[in-house]
Amino acid sequence: MIRRGLAILIESAVPVVFVEGPPQYDARFGFEAGAGQIFRKPSLRIPDAAFQALRLPSYEPWMTGTLVYSDTFWRHDAVGLRDATG
Repeated sequence: MIRRGLAILIESAVPVVFVEGPPQYDARFGFEAGAGQIFRKPSLRIPDAAFQALRLPSYEPWMTGTLVYSDTFWRHDAVGLRDATG
């Protein structure tokens, strides 16, 4: 399912895909540390290793900077480490 989703994104000329997750899992799909690709994570709550990116064929070198999550991620506390006691 992930491979098919990536294929659809490539067909749609999406330049880069970001994930927040375990690198040992996501690496099998080609994801690498975002910081190593000159991308900055949207929050300090995200562990460095968990912020990953996959540059697709339509990516261009000028496409760098800080990823900005939409308000929905913040409203639902879906960014980075969570408070396990809350």
